[in-house]
Formats: sequence, structure tokens, C-alpha cells
Amino acid sequence: MEGCDYVVTTVPDSAKGEKIVLLYQGDKDPKQVLSELRASGFPPIMLPSLAFPVEKVPKLGTGKADFTGAKKLAKELAGIK
Repeated sequence: MEGCDYVVTTVPDSAKGEKIVLLYQGDKDPKQVLSELRASGFPPIMLPSLAFPVEKVPKLGTGKADFTGAKKLAKELAGIK
């Protein structure tokens, strides 16, 4: 994910309670991103289940991550109400 702007959030999951979602800016295919993350050596419980490329990662006016906006966008992209 070097050189990419990204944010990680969670969405509800009926089986596990919640799942980790990665929203990122870039041209990489989501399957490729998830594959690279799996190969990185992080414990599986810390890896996102879903990854979505976005036009712009949600940010606040200060330039910090907008976690409320990211969660809302992740839910929309994952098809969760």
C-alpha cells in the first residue's frame, strides 16, 4: 500500500459481528491488494475481508481521516444498510 492513500474501517457482519474493510485510492485491483496484504505476514485476524478502490478517501477539513464518512461509504460499497 506504499504510495496509496487509504483508510480502514469496519462494517457489520452477521457471522463474526464485524469485518474489516479497506478503502484505498489507486489503480490496483482489490483482489491483488488483498493478496498482497495476506502475503505481508500480518495475522489473518488483522487483515481486511473486503477492499474497495475509491475516487477519494474520506477526509476531514483538517486532512485527517473521516472515520464516520469512511464507515458510511464502506457500508454503501459492501451493500449493507
